[in-house]
Parts: sequence; C-alpha cells; structure tokens
Amino acid sequence: MTAQGITRERDRWSAAGRSTIGIDATPLTGTWKILHPKATGIVGLDATLHDGRLLLWIIETDESGTQETGTLLATPLSSAVDSDQAMGLLASGELGPPASSRTVRLCGYLNRGLLLLKVHVLHHADATRANVMYRAHFYRPDGVERP
Repeated sequence: MTAQGITRERDRWSAAGRSTIGIDATPLTGTWKILHPKATGIVGLDATLHDGRLLLWIIETDESGTQETGTLLATPLSSAVDSDQAMGLLASGELGPPASSRTVRLCGYLNRGLLLLKVHVLHHADATRANVMYRAHFYRPDGVERP
C-alpha cells in the first residue's frame, strides 16, 4: 500500500510475527528501574533482543515487597513511517501470580532519556479486584543512553 509516495511495506508482518524489514530496537534495550523507589506494580525491566525480537523481562512488587518476574514479547514502534529507530513499544501478555491471573498491556515511549510506560492490568482470575491503569517512569541505572 502506498500513500503519497510512502510505502508501508516495512510495517507488514510475516507469519512468524516479525516485521519483514524491522525497526532497530536498540534504543529500548537495557536495564530500566522505576524512578519512585516505593512504587508497587512494575518496578523494573530488562529489554533485550532475542532472535531479532524485543523481549521484556519484568520485575513486579506488591505492598508486601514480594517480587515476581515474567516475560513479554514487545513490538518496537518508530516515531515516523520512514524512521527505522524504535522510540516506543507495545506489549501484551499474561502475568501472575498465580500463573496467568492477569493480562498486562504496556504502551511505552522514550522521552529525554526516560522510558514512560502506560500499564493496563486486567484481573480476570479475581472478579473482586479492579482493573487498573497507571503510568510509570523508568531510568537507566547505568546512565547510558543508547542511539
């Protein structure tokens, strides 16, 4: 499909779930820690490239200080149709505990060296818990900004 001379071919997905041309997700990779040290929910994540796909290893904590981890595959996003650098991400998947008790949807973007995440949590295993949405700000503890 072409609109005003701009092709969207690079955004097409193969059967394997990968972009056929791809976006460089390097700016998103690395360790991210939450700015607010007493926060609950997602408090850290490690973003790595695995077989050409962006993998998020998520660290969560609750009010009691219990930490849980889970992994989600993420889709890198660019800021323009003709850009090949990632500036954001989308991810969705099941997290626990107990296993698969929640669906988590993440929408994040880079802004001035921080990763801002909008987190949507759907508690489908416990009807007494409200579904929630929150925003969290993450920084790189090593201070290294990637291109």
